[in-house]
Amino acid sequence: MYLGHLIFYIGLTVTFNSLVAFAILLVHLPWFEIRVRRDEKALENEFGSEYVEYKNAAKRWIPFIY
Repeated sequence: MYLGHLIFYIGLTVTFNSLVAFAILLVHLPWFEIRVRRDEKALENEFGSEYVEYKNAAKRWIPFIY
């Protein structure tokens, strides 16, 4: 979901050649990273080792890369 938002902001930037859209993207990049890490911690607390195993097997942002 978060990656979808970032792709949307990239699309806005490219489509409209907009500095405002680019600024919004730059603001959201660190915000989503912080939010994802917070969500991961909450999921670890709720599901324990099962989630840790899943998290270690899955990439955070881009499948097979990062």
